Amino acid sequence: KIIAVVLATQYIAWGYEAPTSNLVDGECADGYDADEHGIIDFFPYQSTGDGFKGKVSADYAVYWDVTYHGTYKLLVNHLRNETFVLWQCGTEKPDIDGAAAYFEVPVTRVATTSTTYMPYIEMIGERSSLVAYTSSFDYVSSSCLRVLHRDGHIREAYNTSTFASNIKEDEVDLTIADEWSVDGVPKGYSLADTHEDTVFQVAEYVEVVGLFFNREHEATEAIEYVIDAYNCLKDEVTALEVSTPKKIVLAGYSSWAGGFSIATCPNWYCDVVEDAGGEIVLFEGEGDVDQWGYKYMSLEQVLDLAADAEVFVSNAPLPDYDDNITKALLELPISVFDNEGPLGYNDWFERRFAEPDAVLADFTTILWPETFGTDRNFFRNLTAGEAAGSKIDDDDLDAACPNTDAPYQYLLSAASDCLDAQERDNEDSTDDESSSSKKKKSSSTASSQLVTIIVLALLLAIVVIGLVAFVYAQKRREANTTATKADVVELVSHSDDNVDQDEKMDHNDKIVGNPAFT
Repeated sequence: KIIAVVLATQYIAWGYEAPTSNLVDGECADGYDADEHGIIDFFPYQSTGDGFKGKVSADYAVYWDVTYHGTYKLLVNHLRNETFVLWQCGTEKPDIDGAAAYFEVPVTRVATTSTTYMPYIEMIGERSSLVAYTSSFDYVSSSCLRVLHRDGHIREAYNTSTFASNIKEDEVDLTIADEWSVDGVPKGYSLADTHEDTVFQVAEYVEVVGLFFNREHEATEAIEYVIDAYNCLKDEVTALEVSTPKKIVLAGYSSWAGGFSIATCPNWYCDVVEDAGGEIVLFEGEGDVDQWGYKYMSLEQVLDLAADAEVFVSNAPLPDYDDNITKALLELPISVFDNEGPLGYNDWFERRFAEPDAVLADFTTILWPETFGTDRNFFRNLTAGEAAGSKIDDDDLDAACPNTDAPYQYLLSAASDCLDAQERDNEDSTDDESSSSKKKKSSSTASSQLVTIIVLALLLAIVVIGLVAFVYAQKRREANTTATKADVVELVSHSDDNVDQDEKMDHNDKIVGNPAFT
C-alpha cells in the first residue's frame, strides 16, 4: 500500500493529475491551484528511451542555461547576463527578482529576425507558429515556409523604406532575435549563437528555441540526430588515417566591401574543417581593405595565402565566371568552391548552423571526393564549371512541400548515409543476437523441460512404490494378527486338562485382550 501511494504521487498531487508529457500547442494547466493541489511538475519531459525524467540542458553551449521549478523555467542568457522566466500558462505567474522578461509558455505565435533561426522552429514541429519575419522572404530557402508566406500565414514584418521591424506588440508571443535586432522588436529573446566557438555549441540553440514551445523532447531528438550523424561521418574520416591534413583557405568574398573576410580560430567552422581531415591556412596580419572600420583581405593577399593550399572555399557567393576576381582564383592550381550550392547561397545561411552534419559532409566531399563522392548541399565547384544553384521555383513550391505540417526534412548527405548504414548494422546485429539468444533459450528450455519430466517421473515412481509397500505392509500386518489370535486360542485350549473349562475361557480372553502382546 505504501509503494502504491508513493507511485501515485508521481502522477496525482492532492487530487490534481499531473501531466505525463509537456503541454504543447497552447495547452494550459486547467483548474490548477498551487495552494490547493501543491507543487506539480508541469515539465515532465521523458528522456528518449531511458524511461527517466530528463531536462534540456546546455551540454555544449556556453552562453545559455536553464533550470526547472515545477510551474516555470529560468532561462539564463550569460552573454547579456539576463534571466528570463518561462511559466506554464494556467498557473500563477511567479515573481522572480531581477527577471529581464516573462514569457507564458507554450508560445503559439512567434516572429524571427533571421533565417538562421527558421530551421530550429521547423525541426521541433512548430513551423505553423511562425507568423512574421522582419525582412524579405526572397532570402528564405525553406519551401514549406515559403508556401505559408505565399498563403498569407507569415508576413514580412518590416518597413521597406527604413528596413526597420514593424511587428505589432499583440501580434506575437515571442520574437526570436539576433543580438543586433533584439532591442527593436517586441517580446524579443536574443540568441547568442554567433558568439559560440564550436559546431555543437551553435547547433544546440535548437534547444533554446524548444524551451518556449515546451518542445524539449523534440529539440533533444533534433540535436541528438545531427550530433550522431556528424560523429558517424567524423569517425569514417578518422578511419582514413590521414597523415597530412589537406590545407584549405577559407575566406568569404564580400561584394559590399570589395574584399575577403578573414577566418579566425577558434570558431565553429574550424572544428568542421579539422574533422573533415583538413587544416585552415590562417591569415596573419591586417587586411588591406578597410570598410567602416572592418578589415578585409585584398585579392592579392588571398592569392598569396592560397599559394600553399590545395583548396579555396568562399562561404559567400563569388562573382560571375567572367569577373576578374573569379578568373584570378581559377588560375590557381587548386580547387575553388563557393556557397552557391544546389539551392543557392540562401540555403547555406539558413541551415549551416542547424545541420552541421551536412556541412561536414560537404567538406569531406571537397577534400576526399574519391571516398565520399561529389554530392554536396551547400557548395559548388567552380573549377569544375558548376552553375550557381537556386531555391525552388515559386511554381514548384506545392510539389516541394505538399503538406506544411509534415515533419522537417533533414538534408541528405554523406553524414546521413553514414548514420543510416550504422543503424542498419545495429539492427542486423540485434537481430542476430536475438536469433542466437532464442536458439540458446530454446535449447536451454528443452533441456530444462526434460530434466523436469525425469524428476517428476522419479517422484511419481517413489510415490507409487511407497504406496505399494504401504499396502503390502498393511496386509502382512493383518494376516499376522489373525494368525496369532488363532494360535493362541488353540494353544490355550490344549494346555492343561486339569484346568476347569471356565478358568480356561477366562484365561484365553485375558491373553487375547493384552495390547502388548497383540
